[in-house]
This record gives sequence, C-alpha cells and structure tokens, in this order.
Amino acid sequence: MEASLFDRIGGKDSVKALVNELYTRTLNDPDLLPFFQDLIDSPLGIMKLKEKQEKNLQYILGSSNGEDYDLEFAHAELVDKGLNETHYQKLAQHFKDSLDELKVEDDIQQIIMGKLNDLQDVVLGK
Repeated sequence: MEASLFDRIGGKDSVKALVNELYTRTLNDPDLLPFFQDLIDSPLGIMKLKEKQEKNLQYILGSSNGEDYDLEFAHAELVDKGLNETHYQKLAQHFKDSLDELKVEDDIQQIIMGKLNDLQDVVLGK
C-alpha cells in the first residue's frame, strides 16, 4: 500500500509547520491581509484558523485524522468581500513557497499543488 501524501510529507508536525509558514507569508502580503483582518483583531482568531487549516489539509493529503470542510461555504464571506482568482493564485504561490521552504520533494509538491489548483473554483463558489 502506497503511503498517503500526509505521510510522505512527514505527518502532523510537517502539516503544522506548513500551515505556520503559509500564514506567516499570507499575513505579510498586503493584498491578502484585508481578508484576515477580522481574525487578526480577535485574540484566538488566527490560532483557530490555523487549527482548521491543519485539519483540512490533513484530510486533503489523505490522513484519517483530517476533517473535510465545505470550502465554498467557509469562504463565501471572503468572496463577498472580493476574494477572486488573483487572490487565490497569490495564496497558492505562498503555499508553493512554503512547500519549498520546508524542502518538500518536487514530485509531492506537484501533486499537492494540483489538488490546490483543483479546489480554486470550489473555494470561489464557481
């Protein structure tokens, strides 16, 4: 049996590191920051967002411990605030840069980025 992407990138600790790196980059991006401002203003907002992102990413990568979320519903308010393809692609680039930073193997990166690209229309409610 082939190992899941979750296992191949190093499991829970690697997903946590990936999410932390992703949000460090995202929250320093002036084009994306406005979509997170309400969470930044809340004491536990970003922490809860990271926890949800870790669980969802674990699911997407094939972990039995992950949680599936209705991504269209979860992002509908952001879409109403103007989240579009350009923003999604910027976030995807931060995701790719985070994978690079964590030295995730290229073949695994390609699969993960393909999954991320496949989710764009769902996230944007198209």
